[in-house]
Amino acid sequence: MKKFILPFSLLLALALMLAAAPAAMADDDPYVGNWSGTWTCAGSGCEKTGGTMHGNITKNGSEYGGQFTMENTLAGTISGPLQAWDRGGLNGRIDTSAGSIGFLGKVNGNTFEGTFESQGMGNGSFRLNRQ
Repeated sequence: MKKFILPFSLLLALALMLAAAPAAMADDDPYVGNWSGTWTCAGSGCEKTGGTMHGNITKNGSEYGGQFTMENTLAGTISGPLQAWDRGGLNGRIDTSAGSIGFLGKVNGNTFEGTFESQGMGNGSFRLNRQ
């Protein structure tokens, strides 16, 4: 009986470790998670100088997804899906009812910051904290 229990215990432990591996790998991705912070418009033509934003980032294969909301924009509160890829920084866009917002950002610890550009909102920066 003891000869059966030891190999069975090792197989069970290995199976549990392999089952937990994908979740652990996703947790290690610096971009995946819930984020909240501010955006700021840059330049002299900004009618709205900034506001708040929040959302979440997920990952499926090499593509990132999620949903973000920006408040205090020229169009009011806008939200839409995020689509991005890691290209030495998270590079992508958020498609909203007010248009597409392109962005490039990097994570340092629990801070995600970068720049954005949009036909309707202009150019600016964002700084988000992991929630």
